[in-house]
Amino acid sequence: MLPAPTVPGGLQSMTGMSMSHSWAKDWLNRLHAQARSALALLAACLALTASGASAAPIITVAGTCDTLANSSFTITNIGTAMTVNYTWELYQNSVFLTSGPFLLTAAGTAGDHQVLTINGLFGVIEVRVKDQNGAQLANASATCVERPRVTINKAAGQADPANALPIMFTAVFSRAVTGFTASDLVITGMANTPIVTLTDSGDQRTFSIAINGVRDLETVRVTIPQDAAQAVNDGLGNFASTSNDNTVVYQAPPVITVAGTCDASANSQFAITNIGGAMSVNYTWELYQNSVFLTSGPFLLTAAGTPGATQVLTINGLYGVLTVRIKSNTGVEVANATATCQPLSVTINQDAAQTDPTAASPINFDVVFSAPVNGFINTDVVISGMAAAPGVTVTDSGDHRHFTVAVTGAASGETIRASIPASVATDRSTSSFNTASTSTDNSVTFDTSRMVTAIVVDAVNPQIVTAALYGSGIWRSTNGGNAWVAATTQPGNLWLTALLVDPANGTRYYTASRGGGVYKSANAGTTWAACGSTGLGSLRINSMAMNATGTLFAGTEAGVFKSNDCGNWSIANSGLPVATTMPVTALLPDPLAANTLYAGVDGAGIYKTVTGGTAWTAVAAQPANLRVTALAIKPAAVATLYAATMGGGVFVSTDSGTSWSACAALPGSANTLSLSIDALGTLVAGTESGVALSGDGCASWSSITAGWTGSGPQATGQGPLKFTAVAQAQDAARTLHAGNRSGTVQHTDLPPVLAAAAVSGTTQTTTTLTATSRETGKGEWIVVAHNAQAPTFAQVKAAVPYVGVTIIAAGSGAMMQGVATNFPVTGLTADTAYDLYVVVEDVLTTLGFAPLKVQFATPPNTYNITVTVSPLAGGTASCTPNPVNQGSSATCTAVANPAYLFAGWSGSCIGSTCMLSNVTAAQSVNARFVPTLNIDGSAAATLYHGPTDGQIIVRYMQGLRNGALTANLTVSGAAVTDPVAMTTYLASLDTLLDIDGNGSIDAATDGLLILRYMLGLRGNALIADALGPAPRARSTAMDIEAWLAGLMP
Repeated sequence: MLPAPTVPGGLQSMTGMSMSHSWAKDWLNRLHAQARSALALLAACLALTASGASAAPIITVAGTCDTLANSSFTITNIGTAMTVNYTWELYQNSVFLTSGPFLLTAAGTAGDHQVLTINGLFGVIEVRVKDQNGAQLANASATCVERPRVTINKAAGQADPANALPIMFTAVFSRAVTGFTASDLVITGMANTPIVTLTDSGDQRTFSIAINGVRDLETVRVTIPQDAAQAVNDGLGNFASTSNDNTVVYQAPPVITVAGTCDASANSQFAITNIGGAMSVNYTWELYQNSVFLTSGPFLLTAAGTPGATQVLTINGLYGVLTVRIKSNTGVEVANATATCQPLSVTINQDAAQTDPTAASPINFDVVFSAPVNGFINTDVVISGMAAAPGVTVTDSGDHRHFTVAVTGAASGETIRASIPASVATDRSTSSFNTASTSTDNSVTFDTSRMVTAIVVDAVNPQIVTAALYGSGIWRSTNGGNAWVAATTQPGNLWLTALLVDPANGTRYYTASRGGGVYKSANAGTTWAACGSTGLGSLRINSMAMNATGTLFAGTEAGVFKSNDCGNWSIANSGLPVATTMPVTALLPDPLAANTLYAGVDGAGIYKTVTGGTAWTAVAAQPANLRVTALAIKPAAVATLYAATMGGGVFVSTDSGTSWSACAALPGSANTLSLSIDALGTLVAGTESGVALSGDGCASWSSITAGWTGSGPQATGQGPLKFTAVAQAQDAARTLHAGNRSGTVQHTDLPPVLAAAAVSGTTQTTTTLTATSRETGKGEWIVVAHNAQAPTFAQVKAAVPYVGVTIIAAGSGAMMQGVATNFPVTGLTADTAYDLYVVVEDVLTTLGFAPLKVQFATPPNTYNITVTVSPLAGGTASCTPNPVNQGSSATCTAVANPAYLFAGWSGSCIGSTCMLSNVTAAQSVNARFVPTLNIDGSAAATLYHGPTDGQIIVRYMQGLRNGALTANLTVSGAAVTDPVAMTTYLASLDTLLDIDGNGSIDAATDGLLILRYMLGLRGNALIADALGPAPRARSTAMDIEAWLAGLMP
C-alpha cells in the first residue's frame, strides 16, 4: 500500500472548486489518451511475446472517488517483478501536488499492487506513473464532486454579550441549497426550547437565523450538521458547518418597575423593582412634588428574583401628587409612578354672591377646608392689595369646614386678594396642619370711580353718543353729549370694559363686562340682552372687536374667543401668551382683511393673526414699551397702525405691524390710556394728564385744553384728567368726546390741524410754502432766524416780534379742507438758514394748535465766468465750477487742438495757469493758442518731422490735395490724418508760410527752408540757394531761423 500523499497547504483552497465545462472537456481528452496508451502497451506486449524478447514490468493504474472526497488509486504490475523504483505523481485539476516511489513484485504475487488513498481533495484527481527515466507508463483519474460547504457565525452587528432578543446568526452555503429548515439547526446552551426563525435572503445560499427564548447569562451556540441541506444542482448534502464565532452570550436587560403608595400621614413609599437581568450601570430615580422636581439619586439592582432586585424609597411629610421617575444611564425615562398624599387642604375664593368689580363693602370670600378644623381665626387670613389696614371678620358656618371672610377698608381702584398660609389650622381628627390655600378667583376689585371705558358716536346722527361705564353700565346722550340718561334696560353686569358698533348694522351694539360676558343691543344701546356664553372660556372680558364679516372677538381672562352669533364661542388663542398673566388689552381688526387682526398684550406687545385667530404670532420688531393699552388703524392706509402704551407714549407702524417706532413725545404724561383716529387720519390720544392731537401721523402733538363742555354721565371726582376713552364725531365741527376715570364725558370742537407743510423752489431771496389742512381754515405763517425761540399759536397769528425775535417774513391765506395751499415767501437773504412756523386757525373759534415748524436755507449768490478762446480753432477752455458761489474759487483749464500750442491766459487771469479765488463778481478769461508746423499733430518724437510734416507742407505748396497730400506719409501717433483737415489748417496759416517774406509762398524756397530746418540744418546750410526773389523781409539765416522757431516752438 502506498502512503497517502500529503497535499501542499497552498492547494487546500482548490478542493472546493466545482467541475466546469472546460474541466470536463479536459477530462475526456485524458480518457482518450489513456485508452490509446493502453492499446499501445498491449501491442508492445504482443510484439515482445512474438519476438521472444525478455519479460518486463507492466504497470496499470485505476482510480475512484466517493462523495466525501475520499479517492483511491490502485497501481498494479501485470508484468514481471520491478527491479528499480518507479514514481507516482498526484495532480488536482492538472496541477501537480506531490509524488512518491513504489516497487512492485511480479504479476500474481502478493506485492504486485499497492493502493494510493487521498482524502479531502475535490475536482479531477489524477495519478501518473513514470519509470526510472521519467517516461510516463500509465495514468488514471477520478472526479471528486464537492459537497456544499456551510459556515455559521453571529450576524454582523450582533452585540456579544447581547442584551436584546432575538439573537441573530448568519449561515452561508458555498452554493445554492434546498431543504434547509429551522429544525436542521443544532442549538446548544439554552434551557428553554429555542424559538427559531429561519429566513432565506433569496439566493438559497445566505440565511438569517433569529433565536428567541434565551435566558439571562446563557451562551447560545449554533451549528449545522452534515446533510442538513442538499445542493440545488446535484443533490449532494452539505458538509458539517464551520465557524469563526458561532456563540453569543445573552445578558438580559434590566426591566424596571416602580409603584408608590401614601398614607394619611403623608408617609409615602415607592418600590423600585428589577424584573429583568442584572443592572450593570447605575440608573437614577427622580422625585417630583406636584410636577416640581425635588431631588434624585442613583440605584443598582440585581437580576429578577434575587435579594437585591428591589429598592424602596421612603418619603415622609410631603403632600400632593408625588411622582418618582426612573431614568436609564442615558437619561431616558423607563418607568414612573405617582402617589397622592392628600393633606388638609383649603380653598379661598370670592363669595358666590360677590360682584366683581364692586362698589359695595364689605367684600366677601368663601373658605372651604377639606376636613373640619380647629383654630382658624381672623388673623389667619392674609389680605393684599390694600393701602390701609384691612378689617377682617371670619364666620364659621357651623360645620367647622366652611367659613365666610368679610373684608372692609378698601379704597376705590384697589384689587383685594385673600389667601391663607400653611399651618394656621389643624384637622380635628388627625391634628395635621393645613397646606397653603389654593384659589380659582380670590381677588375682587373695589371701584367707585365709574370710569368711562368706551364711547361710540352714531355715524348717521352724531348727536347720539353712547358711553360704557365701569360699574355704572350704559349711558346715552341725544344732544351731542350735553345731557345723559341711563339705558332703559341695562346689561346684567354693569362693570363694562368695551363697547362697539356692528360695521354692517349701525343700530346693533355690543358691550363686554368683567364677570357677565357679552351683551348686545338691537336699538343703538337703548335696551340690552345677554349673549350666549357657550364655549366662552371666561366671562371676565378685557377687550372686544368685530371684523368686517361680523365675527365678534373677545379677549378674556382665559384667552381670545370668537363667535359668529354672539352665543356660541370657539377659542382663537393659539400663539398668544397666558391670559391670566398677560391679558389681551386691545383687539383691532383690519377693515379690509377680515381674517387679519391685531392684539395688544399687556407686557408682551403686539401680536397678529391672518387666519381669523386660529394662529397668532408676535410681530418681528416690537414697540420699545410692551404694555399696550389701545390700538388704532388709519382708515385710508391700513398698513399704518398706532399703539398706545402705559409709560411709553404712542408707537407707529407703517408696515402692517411688522415693525414699530416711537412717535413724538406726548405733552404731559406718557401713560396713554386710549386712542381714536378719524377718516382723515387725525389721531387723538387720551393720557393720564389730558388729551393730545396729531394731524401729521404722530410726528408732533398738540394738547387740547380749551373748549371742553359737559359733566355727565356720573362725575365722581376721581381721575378727572385720566382720559380712558376718546371718540371723534364725523360732523362739521369735528366734535371730540373724551371720557375719564371720574365717569365724565366731555366734548369740544377740534380746531383745524395741519396734515403737512413743506417748502420748495427755494432761491436766494424766495421760497414757496405748501401746507395742507384737515379742514377749512385760515393759514398763517412767519419766518424767523434759525434756532430762534419757537412761537406760540397766538404769536404766529399776530406776526409781530416776540421776546426779542424779529419776524423776517409773514403771510396768511384761506385753506380748504384737504387741499394743498401754496404761500409765496419773499424778503429772504442768500445763504441763510431759517425756521418757518405755520398754523391753521379755526375761522369760527379763532383757535388753533401749536405751530408746525419747517426748517430751510437759501442758497448762496453765484457768479458766471465767461470763457473765450483765440483763435477759435486753437483749442478749448473751461472753468470749474461755473457759475461759482460767492467767496468760493474756480479753476480754469485750456486744451490745445492738434497743431496748436496753448500760449497763456488773459482777462481775469494772466499767465500760464488760471485760479480764480474769493469770487465776488462775474469774471472773464481768454485762452490764447498759437499755430505750429506740427501738421499731423503727432507726439514729441515726430513733433516737427521733416519726412512727414515737412513733405506735407511742400506738397501743399505744390498744389497737391486730398489723398495726394498725405500719400505714404502717415506716422504712428498722429492726431490728424484727414488730408482735408490738414488743407484747411495750412490755409489758415496763410502768410506765416512765407518764410523769406517776399510776398510769395513757394515750395522751392519757403517749402525748402521749412524742410531743411526740420532736418536740422542751420546757418548758411539752411538758406543756401533757398531764398526767393527780392525784395525779402527776411534774408539772413538768423532772420529765417527766428521765424521758423516761432512756428515750431
